[in-house]
Amino acid sequence: MVNLAKKVEELWESRVYKCFKTEAFIGIKFRKYLAPEGGYRIRLSQWESLDEALRNFFMNKVKQQNDWIYFRGYGYYALDEVVHRKNIVLDNQKAIAVLSNRWKEYQRCFSIVKKLDDSELSLADYFAVISFLEWIWNDYSSITWISLQMNNEAYENKLMEDVDKLASVIIDCTFGYILNSDRDYEQQFNTLAEIFCNEKWQYIYDGLIGYLGHHEGYVFRSMREGDQLWMVLVNCEIKLIPWIKKNHFKKVLLLNNAFGAINTGYLLKHMCDIRVDVINIYASVHEEEMNRYATSYNSYLKEFPDSYDYVVIIDDSIFTGRSVKKIKQIYSRVTDAIACLVLTYDVATYFNHPEEMNYDNDPLKSVLEVEGEVRRMEGLLTPARSYWAYKKAVTIDSSDNEYEKNIRGSDLLIRILWRRFEEEIKDEHN
Repeated sequence: MVNLAKKVEELWESRVYKCFKTEAFIGIKFRKYLAPEGGYRIRLSQWESLDEALRNFFMNKVKQQNDWIYFRGYGYYALDEVVHRKNIVLDNQKAIAVLSNRWKEYQRCFSIVKKLDDSELSLADYFAVISFLEWIWNDYSSITWISLQMNNEAYENKLMEDVDKLASVIIDCTFGYILNSDRDYEQQFNTLAEIFCNEKWQYIYDGLIGYLGHHEGYVFRSMREGDQLWMVLVNCEIKLIPWIKKNHFKKVLLLNNAFGAINTGYLLKHMCDIRVDVINIYASVHEEEMNRYATSYNSYLKEFPDSYDYVVIIDDSIFTGRSVKKIKQIYSRVTDAIACLVLTYDVATYFNHPEEMNYDNDPLKSVLEVEGEVRRMEGLLTPARSYWAYKKAVTIDSSDNEYEKNIRGSDLLIRILWRRFEEEIKDEHN
């Protein structure tokens, strides 16, 4: 994994250096601009010289920490209970209001994407434009999570039409921008104009209100381990696309396993040159065992819309492989041509938390089976390890036990976010 990550870094550094003026990277490696939790960050000096329209949009959305400006501020994750203390009660109606207000901002500002036409665009401005699209994508992911539970096929399909369009814009503005020198983003601007018409939000809003008006308990989510564009692009380029070409597939189906990989397949689709269909499912044995949700692993599995050369389960990470195995079992009556593409690979649970490996067969055998599953595409693991089980359990002796538990726990993503937003989390009562 380390060698693969190094090769990926060298490849993308050379591409970005070619795309932008190399002077922008003097004294700092390209990867330093990638925030460890996902998204992008820039130096404070770069923020101060950022394009005015971009600064205005992000003024109340970024997070400054030391000499860095993070484009994903607290609001990016705040719809998720994971970044709040347990005694904070979140409200579905307030979450809808937040999404509604942000939608109006996106509607006013989506012309930002046309800044990509500027041949003199700075690296910092580019990161800001992509971050703008990431905020939109993240909100759509939160809304999609609700639509997945509605059992309203027409509503979800309508929503997915716009997710598909948004995914095409994101791929054009990231993978396409870096690799192609001929740039004209009028089409992407027009696509965003279609998405952000008033009728679209009213349709989404009515559906959310209609469903959540009689739903007990808070249901929104916004934090997912698979929320890192570079991981999506890299895994598609070095694993999925070569595997498709080698096997001469003409038609594949991608199953996005929510919540960690919700909608991700739509991004992958627009990097492939064959027919790719995409649907969202939810099947997490781990979350079921934690009793995180009242639904079982097969509650949000769907019928295939067609027949396919192969089916690929997309997930943010893989731990014991039991979720993948159960998905395969359920769909075995349709096909046994099912593989999985995970964005990260858990290499630490076996060593740091073996007590969580509570399945029937030998733990080491299970680890090797999972590794084999991950290597099915091109014999490769993933360019990044999972955030899970980064360290052994520690004894917490503190007056603020909840905060210390999160910043010193074994889930690296939660540790990062609780440290990053310490002020916001601790001051929320005020």
